[in-house]
Amino acid sequence: MLFGIAASLAACQTTKQHSLTEADLKTLRFSQFDVGFAPDATVIDPLGAMRWARGKLPPPEGGMTYDPANPNAQDPRMIEYGEKLQELAKTPQATQAARAELVDKLKAEVATQLSAQSGGTRDVRVMLTIRSASVQGNQNDIVFEASLFDKKTGQPLTAPQSFQGTYTEARGGVGNSVAGMVVSFAVAAAINAYRGDPIVYMMRDGVTRFKTWLMQPAGG
Repeated sequence: MLFGIAASLAACQTTKQHSLTEADLKTLRFSQFDVGFAPDATVIDPLGAMRWARGKLPPPEGGMTYDPANPNAQDPRMIEYGEKLQELAKTPQATQAARAELVDKLKAEVATQLSAQSGGTRDVRVMLTIRSASVQGNQNDIVFEASLFDKKTGQPLTAPQSFQGTYTEARGGVGNSVAGMVVSFAVAAAINAYRGDPIVYMMRDGVTRFKTWLMQPAGG
């Protein structure tokens, strides 16, 4: 499954130069950013679903013990909590929340990068459509299509083009037990707080590719 997604990601990287000249680019003012999913988008984001579940179901008060050498023999509360967390993370609400998080972070990144290039008077709508995303913590990939439209007339300024964003990082785990899953999630949260959010890095890579393509004028 993951191999197929990786192959499809790699296949989406051929782009065609747009027809905007350097003079055209100077007139643009990026004032609207719309991000959504393609109807057939493939999304794998267990950490996003787990984050939502964790927000809805905080751990028991007083803390829980964990022994990596014998995880299933430790603290029954941890095992019970982990099982409930897993079930909650499988719900449609968790899936929807994870997808919404991807949309919000991609929208924030493209708005941040393109606003810095926005010095003209022609209002432009930027539309990004997520085709696939795989967020595994250590290996993260996204493919999205990007299009520009004149905000006033609705006229397309560029044809849809696909861009890939990736971020890879070595991260360890603590096994596949229920208790280990609870600890793994806590470890991932701590790593993110220290190193930065891997989803943001993934988005940044993809949006940077898009911006580089967009700011290269036709014939340049």
